[in-house]
Amino acid sequence: QRQIWPNFQSALLFDVVAIFTYFTISAIFFYIGMVPDIAAARDHLQYAGKRGYQERLYRLLALGWHGGSEQWRHYGRAYLFFAALATPLVISVHSVVSWDFATALLPGWHSTFFAPYFVAGAIHSGLAMVLTLLIPLRKILHFENLIQLRHFQDVALLMIVTTSIIAYAYIMELFMAWYSGDPFEQQFALWRLTGSWRGFYPIIIVCNILLPLLFVFRRVRRNIALLFVISIFVNIGMWSERLWIIITSLARDFLPHNWGGYFPTWVELTVLLGSFSFFFLGFLVLAKFLPAAPISDIKTDIEEEQEKRRYSGRSYVRPARLPTGVVAVYGTAADLLDAVEQAHDHAVDGMETYTPLRVKELAPLMGRSKSPVRFWTLTGALCGLVGGLALSIGSALVNSLIVGGKHPVSIIPYCVPAFEGTILLGGLGNLVGLLVHARLPRWKTPAGYDWRFSQDKFGLFVAAPPERFEGLRQVLEPTHPEEIRNVE
Repeated sequence: QRQIWPNFQSALLFDVVAIFTYFTISAIFFYIGMVPDIAAARDHLQYAGKRGYQERLYRLLALGWHGGSEQWRHYGRAYLFFAALATPLVISVHSVVSWDFATALLPGWHSTFFAPYFVAGAIHSGLAMVLTLLIPLRKILHFENLIQLRHFQDVALLMIVTTSIIAYAYIMELFMAWYSGDPFEQQFALWRLTGSWRGFYPIIIVCNILLPLLFVFRRVRRNIALLFVISIFVNIGMWSERLWIIITSLARDFLPHNWGGYFPTWVELTVLLGSFSFFFLGFLVLAKFLPAAPISDIKTDIEEEQEKRRYSGRSYVRPARLPTGVVAVYGTAADLLDAVEQAHDHAVDGMETYTPLRVKELAPLMGRSKSPVRFWTLTGALCGLVGGLALSIGSALVNSLIVGGKHPVSIIPYCVPAFEGTILLGGLGNLVGLLVHARLPRWKTPAGYDWRFSQDKFGLFVAAPPERFEGLRQVLEPTHPEEIRNVE
């Protein structure tokens, strides 16, 4: 009857759609955030004369990024949209995963508070894993000046919040079993505490609640060793909690003849060991071959600490089109902004800037409007919304799917695939808009580009025919560039 059409009212299908969307958007967000840093690594290796496989890999992954003003303008807007799309996705994916359990009728699973419970648990374990990975990585890679103690303290403070939510969920789980008056729920809750799996409960309480609550003490939050040890125990506790949730409900359902025990086989233990091994292998490979710290973000933080005067908006200056012109090199963003303002009226053939970070003041100073990437994002999101609803409703009507006595067109459950489609196609539209307007990928170096512009220098390229070189040099020399040269 249904042929190949799935049931879009099923939590299992929600799970597939949500996890696929979460993985896709997270992977794109992760990669796009590293593009400027990969370009910096590419230029560093090229200048050092290292033309091996690593330089070729960086050249491929950098997509021809050169840090021009137009690229940064579109990049900043697209990256903001990726963050905005990924934030609700974190909540949705863990809520949807929890519904795999909540929609079942088994004691211990059939509960309405599983969604916030799973979201808080995911954030709790995620923060603990951040501490577990970053604390040794900070020591090994000598990142003490980048990853400071205050960052770990902020993570610990946030873990106090998630600890409180999880503690509330544990209390409500027992309270709801008692208050419901359901004898199956009551006997199951009692069996969890006194039965064959009772040893897991104190582990969960101690590791997930009592130990992280020590973060309320400032002395504990400032102790790196204690932060690391507690984070490991939290990871153990959260893993034990998931194991406890899954196994206990399956081991003791409504029918006594189904009751039984469980112990993992050597195959399951091997799969578990392999999963951990693949995770740490992937993490170490990424830390080895890709930038382990957000270099461009750190440069931005340092540059924003420098004082800059206010710049008024100017008329539009088109990007440089001529391959010839004059390049000036500056040491700070403030000097570059002064030079752009000085050269604005003389850039009749176009002007371009090259910076290792996003300088927000450049866009109004060069007369640039807001990035049109937002229209691509909006279009993709609307297509995803309409497409998700159309696919769900269409498949139900064509196959007359009646599930649980509900009408084939059930709008409420169809909101889940519609939401995931909105996020997925919105993110893909955002990516396409960035690539189109930033003109990526490109394999030819633009005129006036220098490898130092992805490191710590700022460049201004004013396009002009050779007969105007001398006049432009006279305009730029009062701005005190570190270097000025002709590009012919």
